[in-house]
Amino acid sequence: SDEAMKGRDGKLHYQMIGQFETEEEREAKVREKLLTEEAKFSSFLLHQSDRQDYLDSNMVEEEEEDEEDEEEDMIQSGSKEELAEQFKNIMIQRFLAGQDSDHISYPDIDNNEKYDDLVMRSRDAEDAYFDEES
Repeated sequence: SDEAMKGRDGKLHYQMIGQFETEEEREAKVREKLLTEEAKFSSFLLHQSDRQDYLDSNMVEEEEEDEEDEEEDMIQSGSKEELAEQFKNIMIQRFLAGQDSDHISYPDIDNNEKYDDLVMRSRDAEDAYFDEES
């Protein structure tokens, strides 16, 4: 989901999407999130604390030089929709390249048979069988 990708790389999300959001859009997201959660004062306080932590971490990161020049080269100017699509593609490519191990357990995926391509396995087994006969 968009929120999960934002959580995985908040800085990249901000560079490509967040900086173009209006204050009204940000507040609407906050209200929507609070309505989906239990609308308690404690949820509000936690959200505000998380938001402040996020803003603080962005300020620190902005002061440091970017270590990810390669991704910055990939970022192109465009509309909000185009940048959102680019962000999604970058996150997908990170996942596929195995660079998301802080957020994804690749061994759990690799060892889970429900994700296996059974048709491909069957073909491989047939190929191996017929190769052995030759």
